Amino acid sequence: MNRNLTEILVVEDEEPHAEAVHRAFQKTDSSFRLAIVASLQEGLTYLETSTPDLIIADLVLPDGKGTDFLPKDNLEASFPLVVMTSKGNEQIAVGAIKAGALDYVVKSPETFSSMPRIAERALREWEHIRLRKEAEAELKESQERFRAVFESASDYVFIKDLDLLYTHVNPAMCEVLGLSSAEIIGRSAEDLYGPDVGRELSARDSRVLEGESIEIEQVRPIETRSLTFHDTLVPLRDRHDKIIGLCGISRNVTERRRLDS
Repeated sequence: MNRNLTEILVVEDEEPHAEAVHRAFQKTDSSFRLAIVASLQEGLTYLETSTPDLIIADLVLPDGKGTDFLPKDNLEASFPLVVMTSKGNEQIAVGAIKAGALDYVVKSPETFSSMPRIAERALREWEHIRLRKEAEAELKESQERFRAVFESASDYVFIKDLDLLYTHVNPAMCEVLGLSSAEIIGRSAEDLYGPDVGRELSARDSRVLEGESIEIEQVRPIETRSLTFHDTLVPLRDRHDKIIGLCGISRNVTERRRLDS
């Protein structure tokens, strides 16, 4: 089989309608390959040996419904489905779309003659859906990798919003500060380190929100101790490159500084 062709399975039990669809595709270029069957069972048998790029099916078939081609139990379909019906009402359309159909058309001479354009539109939309799902899967995988690094890092890592309040902190930061994440999230540097050190940290963080990346060493009071941290701070941006917060990594270098001195 030539996989350069767009393979379309048409499931239509009314012969005049099936012939009208066939004629419409015959008038187009040769990029389409049509297979026409007259029942749900014939279509299911066809799917046992071939996966079409698109199914166009009558909603009401002699032995079932066109939506029966869609997988059950929330499984993803490997092809888009366009359903046709002789009756056009909103309830039928909503039911077909909820069942997983990509599109819904009402049978008419105009619809039959437009079927190649309807097929092209459905295939374009299906490709957009596929690309979006791939992007979402990649984003989820990236987020999971970040979460794993975030949670297991020995340095303490935090994220702040535009108000310079902590929104995410890792276990290492909680351990260093002797606080739970619930006791840190939503608070400012002033709350954690006192007004003097807090204002100094907030002034630094404000520069990051203006687009600057910063590496600096600073001494901060932690309970009864004064610890030296090497901080790396970068702005966080959304997909439109707009700054939405900052991410910081702090490494406790107190012991190294003591040995160096």
